[in-house]
Formats: sequence, C-alpha cells, structure tokens
Amino acid sequence: MSELLACRRGTVVIMEGCEGIPGKVKLEGFKPMASIIVAPSIGQRVNVQFQTSLEKSVYVYVFGDQMGNVIMHGIAFAGRCDGNYSGLKDVFNYYKTFRASTRAKPVTVTFGEETISGFLIALDMSPKDPDYMMVDFKLTISSLPKEGSA
Repeated sequence: MSELLACRRGTVVIMEGCEGIPGKVKLEGFKPMASIIVAPSIGQRVNVQFQTSLEKSVYVYVFGDQMGNVIMHGIAFAGRCDGNYSGLKDVFNYYKTFRASTRAKPVTVTFGEETISGFLIALDMSPKDPDYMMVDFKLTISSLPKEGSA
C-alpha cells in the first residue's frame, strides 16, 4: 500500500473555501491551525424523582434541569506543512486560556442553530497514530441549563 506524503508525517494542510454544512459545530475561540473537532456530543438531563405507590401508581417529581455535558472529541496533528504550527500546542493553549479556573464567563458552543453555554472543565489527550504523529483530544464542558427551562 502506498502512502501519501510519507516524507511529511504528522503534517496537515488547510483547504480554503469550505464553510461547513448546516449542522456544523462552532466552539468559541477554537481556531487552531493543526487541530480539528471530529465528534461533538451533548448530554442533558432533568432533575427528577420517581416514586411508586402501593396502588401501582408512579408519581413523578420534576425539579428543573441538571447541568449537562458537551464533549468535543478531536485530532491534533504534529504540525502543518509550512511547519509553523503544532496542533498539540494549539489545544493546550486553548485549554489554558478558556478553562473555568482562569475565565469568569462561560464559553459558547453552537450546534447548527442551537447555542449552549458552559464552563470548560477538562482536557484529555492520548496518542492516536504515532506513525503520523496524531493525538486524540477531548474537551469537556459543563453546560448550563437554558433559562426558563425550570
């Protein structure tokens, strides 16, 4: 099997002109040059309690919404073809700048038409492909319940 760009492992090039699709994801301030978001996910839950009675009835008590989670899975490349950027450095710098311990206001995530606000609480990184110098990363954001949802 032949390899493309085998002499330039771990590099990526940016193709101009594609603005994405209607369901695109946008993470406030995330503009790294050698990292991409590949699998965003959202988790939201309700504060609820169920109580069964002896008469086979079930009572449901709802106490509003819990904080949710937004998880951004991505890939960081060792660098770009021009050698000016490191995806690892991009992701670390983003985390250091936008994490909840250094920023008083929430970050904004946009999924198509839906906007969610929350606090960046974790960064996890692990090797993906050592041959091509790629690393998987995961940014975890604790999302705030929408106003008026209680």
